[in-house]
Amino acid sequence: MSRRQLGVLMPGARAVPPPRRHDEADEAADTGMQPRRRRALVAPSPYLTLTTESLHSETLVRARGELDISTVLPFREAAFAAIGQHPERLVLELSEVREIDSAGITSLVTIVRVAHLVNVPVGIIPSPMLRDLLDTTGLGEYMPLAAA
Repeated sequence: MSRRQLGVLMPGARAVPPPRRHDEADEAADTGMQPRRRRALVAPSPYLTLTTESLHSETLVRARGELDISTVLPFREAAFAAIGQHPERLVLELSEVREIDSAGITSLVTIVRVAHLVNVPVGIIPSPMLRDLLDTTGLGEYMPLAAA
């Protein structure tokens, strides 16, 4: 860190506050309008199809296609919405997932952990590719994998 970042002044220097960012709240104050709320918009992806079904006491979240950085947000939202309904069991049916990257794996781990925190059992039905990946990484031991 430089002396300036630490707040140490050089001899003869004077303190200058950092420049302030002009944001939407400032703009709204200037015009007398309310600032806009920012919302995360999730656009449907042609690379991932999600369906959610309630079957008796279970909730099934089915994903088909690619589970990667560009598609992981709607997948997580669907899973968290299902967990929020407190089903007796959540089933993540991923047998038709063709591709998955680190964001998809991280989401799976996060979903399982969140469900565990609120006492919702989870079962994951993986595709052969996903099962191999989980076994290779060692996560297969910790993930609640179920047979198709």
